[in-house]
Amino acid sequence: MYIYDAEYIHDGETLLNCPKEFSGVLNVDEGVITINYGAFDDCKNITEINIPKSVKYIHAFENRHNAETSIILRGIFGSYVVAPTKLSAINVDPENPYFSSVDGVLYNKDKTVLLKCPNVEIVNLPETVEEIHKDAFEYCVDLVEINVDPNNKKYLSINGVLFNTQPSEIVLVPNKQTTLTFPDIFNKITMDTLKDLEQLKTINISRNVIRIELGAFTECKELCEINVDPKNVKYSSDKGILYNYHKTTLIRCPLQKEGDIIIPDSVVEIAEGAFEYCNKITSVHIPDGISYIEAGTFFNCHELTNVNIPNTVKKISAEAFTECPKLNNIYIPKSVEDIHCLAFDVIENIIVDPNNKFFYVKKGMVEYIDEE
Repeated sequence: MYIYDAEYIHDGETLLNCPKEFSGVLNVDEGVITINYGAFDDCKNITEINIPKSVKYIHAFENRHNAETSIILRGIFGSYVVAPTKLSAINVDPENPYFSSVDGVLYNKDKTVLLKCPNVEIVNLPETVEEIHKDAFEYCVDLVEINVDPNNKKYLSINGVLFNTQPSEIVLVPNKQTTLTFPDIFNKITMDTLKDLEQLKTINISRNVIRIELGAFTECKELCEINVDPKNVKYSSDKGILYNYHKTTLIRCPLQKEGDIIIPDSVVEIAEGAFEYCNKITSVHIPDGISYIEAGTFFNCHELTNVNIPNTVKKISAEAFTECPKLNNIYIPKSVEDIHCLAFDVIENIIVDPNNKFFYVKKGMVEYIDEE
């Protein structure tokens, strides 16, 4: 028999559903043992949930389509969270033997597992926490910072960003956080490390990072600067651009870098895709000593109007200058021996040095000289 009361539908022991029209504080009645799958689906206006000591199982944030095949684990939330967007606190009766709460954040009883964080601005992680559920922070859209007790052995925070120490990885960068500072425990930055972190504007690389994968910063669409600790022996930075330690290789220009770029004379290599999607740069000065312009180096640079190709370049690779609609003038020096057929779009004014033995211009396109 289902019971319909003012706040939710239940059968005495199981909270089945909270009407989506409900708003405010939800007080779960003493005697309820289970909070059912999907109980709070679409309940966007719940501000607090008060859980009594009788509750033993909480499945409310699991994907209820998987309810029949899910293994019911006491005190553990499911993988697919459908949480109220205005929820600011989940409070648990101190006498509940299975769950606990601190500052409105839900934990298992001994606070070793963080189960669910409501939409708060600051979270203070206790010393006891050893595990954080996969989707614990999924709907924390207003989260500014996470602070970790200095005695916690599993997690640490730097400038409000949460890290795992074993293994070293980013657990969460709050939505409102725009600066990421890597701790010394990190020694590599992969393509997955910065995945989905579009809001970052500044990345500070620590001294112990010795490996950065190609394309690691591609998803950081708001990135303005990359800074490297001066004690790092593998990498360096200058004016927010990432280089190797000796500044002989330009590795990555941040996507939001603006204006004119003057590459230092020490640079002899520009990495593949180093400037791709840098839509705010207007000109780039390439120094003598560069031999190759790699694939996608300036791909999709919409505001780029001027770039020089020095008389040391031998090869221009695929898509090196494609999707650059404002690049109307370019000069191919005599040193160039190889140009990929997809290196350029049609350029209004392209000039090949008359002493170049390999190419000429025909209808705005670079053509090979027929040696026969």
